[in-house]
Amino acid sequence: MEELLEILSDEEDFLQLVNIIAHPRAPKTYRNRQNHFEIWNENEFIKRFRLSKNAVRFIIENIENQISSHTDRNHAVSAEEMVLLTLRILAAGAFLQVNADFIGVDKSTASRIVDKVCRAIARLNTTFIKMPQTEEDMQIASQKFYNKSFSKVYRCIRLYACENFITRRPRTRKF
Repeated sequence: MEELLEILSDEEDFLQLVNIIAHPRAPKTYRNRQNHFEIWNENEFIKRFRLSKNAVRFIIENIENQISSHTDRNHAVSAEEMVLLTLRILAAGAFLQVNADFIGVDKSTASRIVDKVCRAIARLNTTFIKMPQTEEDMQIASQKFYNKSFSKVYRCIRLYACENFITRRPRTRKF
């Protein structure tokens, strides 16, 4: 019985060795990452990320504790690189692979980073997005928007992404 177990063990080892030789793992590659804050001047930085360096630093300060890796193993992506990757994708709208290469990470890593950073930024909505609370504030905001907008949308309080807008139904019908 012991001889049979030794034979099976040897055969399993041999099959494992054949599998390793037939399907070798690709070696890990670590890409050099550039410091985009240093290589671009302010105007070039804004062209690439649509925000100033100070604005990006402000975002990083507010979400760094939510997105930072707890370890530096395997060349972990810094919070700064995560935010820049996300802003680059949101600003340029190019393919995920192109932007991942721009920052120096793999496409799957870029996908997870964009999700994590967007969720962290969205959690700040109560801090930075303020809607009018009283009827008077709503009328003032609506009038300001009407005066500034090109489309002259009636009773619009705020416009998001130039597609969706919040309106208030008029109290009386006008026919």
